Amino acid sequence: MKIAYLGIGNMGVRMAPNLHKGGFDVSVWARYQGNSWHNVEKLMQQDIMGCKTIEDAVKGARITGMCVTNDQAVIEVAMTALPYLEPGAIVLDHSTIAPETARDLAEKYNEKGCFFMDCPISGGESGAEAGTLTVMAGGDRKSFELCKDYFDAISSYAVYMGESGCGSITKLLNQHMAGINQAVVCEAVIMAKRANIDLESLYTIINNSWGRSFAFERIVIERLLHDSFYPTYAPSEMMNKDLHHVLELAESLNYDAKFARLASEYFKKNVDEGRGKWDHSSIIMCME
Repeated sequence: MKIAYLGIGNMGVRMAPNLHKGGFDVSVWARYQGNSWHNVEKLMQQDIMGCKTIEDAVKGARITGMCVTNDQAVIEVAMTALPYLEPGAIVLDHSTIAPETARDLAEKYNEKGCFFMDCPISGGESGAEAGTLTVMAGGDRKSFELCKDYFDAISSYAVYMGESGCGSITKLLNQHMAGINQAVVCEAVIMAKRANIDLESLYTIINNSWGRSFAFERIVIERLLHDSFYPTYAPSEMMNKDLHHVLELAESLNYDAKFARLASEYFKKNVDEGRGKWDHSSIIMCME
Protein backbone atom coordinates (compact mmCIF):
# COMPACT_ATOMS: atom_id res chain seq x y z
CA MET A 1 0.00 0.00 0.00
CA LYS A 2 1.20 3.50 -0.80
CA ILE A 3 1.50 5.91 2.12
CA ALA A 4 2.28 9.62 1.79
CA TYR A 5 3.76 11.77 4.52
CA LEU A 6 3.60 15.56 4.30
CA GLY A 7 5.89 17.76 6.38
CA ILE A 8 9.30 16.24 7.01
CA GLY A 9 10.39 18.20 10.05
CA ASN A 10 11.80 16.84 13.29
CA MET A 11 8.92 14.39 13.72
CA GLY A 12 8.21 13.42 10.11
CA VAL A 13 11.83 12.61 9.32
CA ARG A 14 11.73 10.05 12.14
CA MET A 15 8.23 8.68 11.50
CA ALA A 16 8.54 8.07 7.77
CA PRO A 17 11.32 5.45 8.11
CA ASN A 18 9.16 3.45 10.52
CA LEU A 19 6.35 3.42 7.96
CA HIS A 20 8.86 2.21 5.37
CA LYS A 21 10.05 -0.52 7.76
CA GLY A 22 6.39 -1.43 8.29
CA GLY A 23 6.21 -2.54 4.67
CA PHE A 24 4.53 0.51 3.15
CA ASP A 25 5.51 2.18 -0.11
CA VAL A 26 6.25 5.65 1.30
CA SER A 27 6.47 8.97 -0.50
CA VAL A 28 7.29 12.17 1.37
CA TRP A 29 7.02 15.89 0.77
CA ALA A 30 8.46 19.06 2.30
CA ARG A 31 8.71 22.52 0.80
CA TYR A 32 11.42 22.39 -1.83
CA GLN A 33 14.40 24.52 -0.79
CA GLY A 34 12.74 25.03 2.61
CA ASN A 35 14.35 24.22 5.95
CA SER A 36 13.14 20.60 5.87
CA TRP A 37 14.09 19.68 2.31
CA HIS A 38 17.44 18.30 3.49
CA ASN A 39 15.41 15.82 5.57
CA VAL A 40 13.68 14.65 2.38
CA GLU A 41 17.07 14.13 0.75
CA LYS A 42 18.15 12.12 3.79
CA LEU A 43 15.08 9.87 3.47
CA MET A 44 15.66 9.42 -0.25
CA GLN A 45 18.95 7.74 0.65
CA GLN A 46 16.84 5.19 2.55
CA ASP A 47 14.84 4.26 -0.57
CA ILE A 48 11.92 6.51 0.37
CA MET A 49 10.51 8.55 -2.50
CA GLY A 50 10.97 12.31 -2.12
CA CYS A 51 8.52 14.61 -3.87
CA LYS A 52 8.73 18.32 -4.64
CA THR A 53 4.95 18.71 -4.87
CA ILE A 54 2.09 17.59 -2.66
CA GLU A 55 0.32 16.31 -5.77
CA ASP A 56 3.13 13.87 -6.57
CA ALA A 57 3.31 12.68 -2.97
CA VAL A 58 -0.39 11.92 -2.40
CA LYS A 59 -1.46 10.55 -5.79
CA GLY A 60 -2.46 6.93 -5.29
CA ALA A 61 -1.98 7.06 -1.50
CA ARG A 62 -4.77 5.44 0.52
CA ILE A 63 -3.41 6.93 3.75
CA THR A 64 -1.53 10.21 4.17
CA GLY A 65 0.13 11.30 7.39
CA MET A 66 1.12 14.89 8.00
CA CYS A 67 2.74 16.99 10.70
CA VAL A 68 3.29 20.72 10.26
CA THR A 69 3.70 23.73 12.52
CA ASN A 70 0.29 25.36 13.07
CA ASP A 71 -3.35 25.64 12.00
CA GLN A 72 -2.63 27.83 9.00
CA ALA A 73 -0.05 25.38 7.67
CA VAL A 74 -2.38 22.42 8.27
CA ILE A 75 -5.19 24.10 6.33
CA GLU A 76 -2.88 25.01 3.47
CA VAL A 77 -1.33 21.55 3.14
CA ALA A 78 -4.58 19.61 3.66
CA MET A 79 -6.55 21.67 1.15
CA THR A 80 -3.73 21.49 -1.41
CA ALA A 81 -3.73 17.70 -1.11
CA LEU A 82 -7.51 17.22 -1.28
CA PRO A 83 -8.04 17.58 -5.08
CA TYR A 84 -5.47 14.85 -5.74
CA LEU A 85 -6.83 12.27 -3.29
CA GLU A 86 -8.88 9.32 -4.46
CA PRO A 87 -12.36 8.78 -2.93
CA GLY A 88 -12.07 7.06 0.44
CA ALA A 89 -8.53 8.31 1.04
CA ILE A 90 -7.67 9.09 4.66
CA VAL A 91 -5.50 11.94 5.92
CA LEU A 92 -4.12 11.63 9.47
CA ASP A 93 -2.97 14.98 10.81
CA HIS A 94 -0.43 14.63 13.62
CA SER A 95 -0.10 18.39 14.22
CA THR A 96 -1.50 20.12 17.30
CA ILE A 97 -4.36 22.34 16.14
CA ALA A 98 -7.61 23.82 17.36
CA PRO A 99 -10.58 21.40 17.43
CA GLU A 100 -12.55 23.81 15.23
CA THR A 101 -9.87 23.59 12.54
CA ALA A 102 -10.03 19.79 12.62
CA ARG A 103 -13.83 19.76 12.38
CA ASP A 104 -13.86 22.23 9.50
CA LEU A 105 -11.32 20.22 7.51
CA ALA A 106 -13.15 16.96 8.23
CA GLU A 107 -16.35 18.48 6.84
CA LYS A 108 -14.59 19.71 3.70
CA TYR A 109 -13.00 16.29 3.18
CA ASN A 110 -16.31 14.48 3.67
CA GLU A 111 -17.85 16.63 0.94
CA LYS A 112 -15.24 15.16 -1.44
CA GLY A 113 -15.69 11.57 -0.24
CA CYS A 114 -12.44 11.57 1.77
CA PHE A 115 -11.62 11.52 5.49
CA PHE A 116 -9.56 13.94 7.59
CA MET A 117 -8.71 12.77 11.11
CA ASP A 118 -7.10 14.82 13.86
CA CYS A 119 -4.44 12.46 15.23
CA PRO A 120 -1.99 14.50 17.31
CA ILE A 121 0.95 12.72 18.84
CA SER A 122 3.02 12.76 22.02
CA GLY A 123 6.41 11.25 22.71
CA GLY A 124 8.87 13.68 21.18
CA GLU A 125 11.67 12.95 18.77
CA SER A 126 12.78 9.87 20.70
CA GLY A 127 9.30 8.36 20.47
CA ALA A 128 9.07 9.18 16.78
CA GLU A 129 12.39 7.49 16.11
CA ALA A 130 11.59 4.41 18.18
CA GLY A 131 8.05 4.09 16.81
CA THR A 132 6.60 4.39 20.32
CA LEU A 133 4.50 7.53 20.00
CA THR A 134 1.11 7.97 21.60
CA VAL A 135 -1.65 8.85 19.10
CA MET A 136 -4.97 10.38 20.10
CA ALA A 137 -7.44 10.14 17.21
CA GLY A 138 -10.62 12.00 16.39
CA GLY A 139 -12.87 11.47 13.39
CA ASP A 140 -14.43 8.59 11.51
CA ARG A 141 -14.22 5.37 13.57
CA LYS A 142 -14.02 3.07 10.54
CA SER A 143 -11.15 5.11 9.10
CA PHE A 144 -9.29 4.77 12.39
CA GLU A 145 -9.68 0.99 12.26
CA LEU A 146 -8.51 0.88 8.63
CA CYS A 147 -5.28 2.62 9.67
CA LYS A 148 -4.28 0.02 12.27
CA ASP A 149 -1.12 -1.08 10.45
CA TYR A 150 -0.07 2.55 9.99
CA PHE A 151 -0.53 3.23 13.71
CA ASP A 152 1.29 0.02 14.63
CA ALA A 153 4.31 1.24 12.64
CA ILE A 154 4.63 4.59 14.42
CA SER A 155 3.19 4.15 17.90
CA SER A 156 2.81 2.08 21.04
CA TYR A 157 -0.61 3.52 21.80
CA ALA A 158 -3.18 4.71 19.28
CA VAL A 159 -6.51 5.44 20.93
CA TYR A 160 -9.76 6.45 19.27
CA MET A 161 -11.05 9.41 21.29
CA GLY A 162 -14.32 10.13 19.48
CA GLU A 163 -15.72 12.33 16.75
CA SER A 164 -13.75 14.92 14.80
CA GLY A 165 -11.98 17.35 17.12
CA CYS A 166 -11.69 14.92 20.03
CA GLY A 167 -8.11 14.02 19.19
CA SER A 168 -7.17 17.69 19.21
CA ILE A 169 -8.99 18.28 22.50
CA THR A 170 -7.15 15.37 24.10
CA LYS A 171 -3.77 16.72 22.95
CA LEU A 172 -4.64 20.19 24.24
CA LEU A 173 -5.51 18.73 27.64
CA ASN A 174 -2.12 17.02 27.60
CA GLN A 175 -0.45 20.32 26.74
CA HIS A 176 -2.54 22.04 29.40
CA MET A 177 -1.02 19.80 32.07
CA ALA A 178 2.44 19.76 30.49
CA GLY A 179 2.71 23.55 30.28
CA ILE A 180 1.55 24.08 33.85
CA ASN A 181 3.91 21.33 35.03
CA GLN A 182 6.86 22.99 33.29
CA ALA A 183 6.08 26.25 35.09
CA VAL A 184 5.71 24.54 38.48
CA VAL A 185 9.04 22.73 38.08
CA CYS A 186 10.79 25.99 37.17
CA GLU A 187 9.25 27.71 40.18
CA ALA A 188 10.41 24.92 42.50
CA VAL A 189 13.93 25.06 41.06
CA ILE A 190 14.12 28.82 41.64
CA MET A 191 13.23 28.29 45.29
CA ALA A 192 15.67 25.37 45.59
CA LYS A 193 18.52 27.52 44.25
CA ARG A 194 17.69 30.38 46.61
CA ALA A 195 17.63 27.94 49.51
CA ASN A 196 21.02 26.50 48.44
CA ILE A 197 19.56 23.04 47.79
CA ASP A 198 21.72 20.88 45.53
CA LEU A 199 19.73 20.24 42.35
CA GLU A 200 21.17 16.78 41.72
CA SER A 201 20.18 15.71 45.22
CA LEU A 202 16.76 17.28 44.76
CA TYR A 203 16.44 15.38 41.48
CA THR A 204 17.00 12.07 43.28
CA ILE A 205 14.54 12.86 46.06
CA ILE A 206 11.69 14.20 43.93
CA ASN A 207 11.96 11.36 41.43
CA ASN A 208 11.29 8.98 44.32
CA SER A 209 8.50 11.05 45.83
CA TRP A 210 4.99 12.19 44.94
CA GLY A 211 6.24 15.36 43.30
CA ARG A 212 7.71 13.28 40.48
CA SER A 213 6.72 14.21 36.94
CA PHE A 214 8.00 13.79 33.40
CA ALA A 215 8.76 17.51 33.24
CA PHE A 216 10.89 17.28 36.39
CA GLU A 217 12.70 14.19 35.11
CA ARG A 218 13.40 15.77 31.73
CA ILE A 219 14.46 19.33 32.48
CA VAL A 220 16.14 19.56 35.88
CA ILE A 221 19.41 17.81 34.97
CA GLU A 222 19.16 18.08 31.19
CA ARG A 223 18.29 21.78 31.10
CA LEU A 224 18.15 23.66 34.39
CA LEU A 225 21.31 22.45 36.11
CA HIS A 226 23.53 24.29 33.62
CA ASP A 227 20.95 26.54 31.92
CA SER A 228 21.18 24.53 28.68
CA PHE A 229 18.10 25.82 26.90
CA TYR A 230 19.11 25.49 23.25
CA PRO A 231 18.93 23.59 20.92
CA THR A 232 15.72 21.75 21.70
CA TYR A 233 12.96 19.55 20.32
CA ALA A 234 10.45 21.29 22.59
CA PRO A 235 10.53 25.02 21.73
CA SER A 236 8.67 27.57 23.82
CA GLU A 237 6.89 28.96 20.76
CA MET A 238 5.07 25.66 20.25
CA MET A 239 3.88 25.47 23.85
CA ASN A 240 2.86 29.12 23.59
CA LYS A 241 0.69 28.22 20.59
CA ASP A 242 -0.77 25.18 22.29
CA LEU A 243 -1.66 27.00 25.50
CA HIS A 244 -3.38 29.69 23.42
CA HIS A 245 -5.57 26.91 21.98
CA VAL A 246 -6.12 25.55 25.51
CA LEU A 247 -7.48 28.90 26.61
CA GLU A 248 -9.72 29.03 23.53
CA LEU A 249 -11.01 25.57 24.42
CA ALA A 250 -11.66 26.61 28.02
CA GLU A 251 -13.57 29.67 26.84
CA SER A 252 -15.70 27.54 24.52
CA LEU A 253 -16.52 25.33 27.52
CA ASN A 254 -17.34 28.37 29.67
CA TYR A 255 -14.55 27.51 32.10
CA ASP A 256 -12.02 29.86 33.66
CA ALA A 257 -8.73 27.95 33.34
CA LYS A 258 -6.70 29.99 35.83
CA PHE A 259 -3.60 27.80 35.92
CA ALA A 260 -3.45 27.54 32.14
CA ARG A 261 -3.70 31.31 31.83
CA LEU A 262 -0.84 31.85 34.26
CA ALA A 263 1.42 29.35 32.50
CA SER A 264 0.45 30.85 29.14
CA GLU A 265 1.58 34.29 30.32
CA TYR A 266 5.08 32.96 31.02
CA PHE A 267 5.39 31.22 27.65
CA LYS A 268 4.10 34.28 25.79
CA LYS A 269 6.57 36.52 27.62
CA ASN A 270 9.37 34.09 26.82
CA VAL A 271 8.52 34.21 23.12
CA ASP A 272 8.12 38.00 23.18
CA GLU A 273 11.59 38.30 24.72
CA GLY A 274 13.13 36.35 21.85
CA ARG A 275 13.36 32.86 23.35
CA GLY A 276 10.70 31.20 21.20
CA LYS A 277 13.16 28.64 19.82
CA TRP A 278 14.51 27.83 23.28
CA ASP A 279 13.37 24.88 25.38
CA HIS A 280 10.15 25.04 27.42
CA SER A 281 12.25 25.22 30.57
CA SER A 282 13.70 28.59 29.54
CA ILE A 283 10.58 30.23 30.99
CA ILE A 284 12.56 30.11 34.23
CA MET A 285 14.33 33.22 32.89
CA CYS A 286 11.01 35.07 32.92
CA MET A 287 10.16 33.80 36.37
CA GLU A 288 13.49 34.72 37.92
